[in-house]
Amino acid sequence: MRSHDGFYMDDNAEVEAFWSKKGIKADDMESGILMVIGRLRGMETLSILNNVVLYQGDLAEGVNSLVNSAELVAAGERASLLAALNILTDTELEA
Repeated sequence: MRSHDGFYMDDNAEVEAFWSKKGIKADDMESGILMVIGRLRGMETLSILNNVVLYQGDLAEGVNSLVNSAELVAAGERASLLAALNILTDTELEA
């Protein structure tokens, strides 16, 4: 995952292509600060992304679709919460 604020840069398509070739599967604008604060406080952190726009997809269309589909949003949020709860309660992941 790559956390940045470059979605609206003029060369964003080129930057996304560069990182995609490196194996990056997702972009967001919020997770980076969670990881920094977690590291500073000695805490493990977790970020689960609910994908709005697939790679090379239309950002405006994806956001509009999300805004106009409360049912789709709720399903994505449920799936994200279940994934987080499963990870947090998996005793095999404990150090």
